[in-house]
Amino acid sequence: MKANLWITPIFDFAGHARQSTNAFDSTPEPVRKSTANGDRVVVDGLWAPRCGIRMPQAMIAGLVSQHADRFRGVGSVDPNDSGCVDKLEHNVTNLGLRGLK
Repeated sequence: MKANLWITPIFDFAGHARQSTNAFDSTPEPVRKSTANGDRVVVDGLWAPRCGIRMPQAMIAGLVSQHADRFRGVGSVDPNDSGCVDKLEHNVTNLGLRGLK
């Protein structure tokens, strides 16, 4: 059995529609367009408030749910947060994210 690997450009989105407050370079629409021909797409978002990066995990879950046949969501928690274990459990159990970044 052969595996086919299809690589797209990496898109990063910090959760803000305004480019001036977006720490990265994209919004969800280019992600959908660039991955239209892919069988599986991993979508993740970093939650690292000490670094100024706060990608809402519900936003990842929302994008993934719109394309549940192809998209797989990977969550993130701040390991320095005393509630990180509960947040990870919430990300997996309630939001349907499948991994941890």
